[in-house]
Amino acid sequence: MTAVSRFLFGADASPRQVGLILIAALVGMVAVAALTGMDRWQDWVLLLAAFDIFGGIVSNASASTRAHHAASAPGARRAFLLIHLAEVPIIWWLAAGGPVFWLLLAGMAAKLTIYALGVEEER
Repeated sequence: MTAVSRFLFGADASPRQVGLILIAALVGMVAVAALTGMDRWQDWVLLLAAFDIFGGIVSNASASTRAHHAASAPGARRAFLLIHLAEVPIIWWLAAGGPVFWLLLAGMAAKLTIYALGVEEER
């Protein structure tokens, strides 16, 4: 596996796990597209955020990703959390604080909670 695929899916992700992650990401993208109408450039950036957030919820719940993150250096784990928390005000600005912001915020909260719990379980 490439370094990118290991980062996204973990070292031992099965094709089924990768498929489930991609389905979750696509569901998030469809929800954002339905809520925004996709008529502003900001909506396209929010679409990418939805892909990351909703795919990340399922990815962070998988054993392979949990093991990958747990084996990471503490600084890398903190950086992961800080980068994702820094996205929140950007998403708020892009979504103009509307329903898409709340959808993505709920997804981000789930993603980071599952991440933190998974790292703790694997250590």
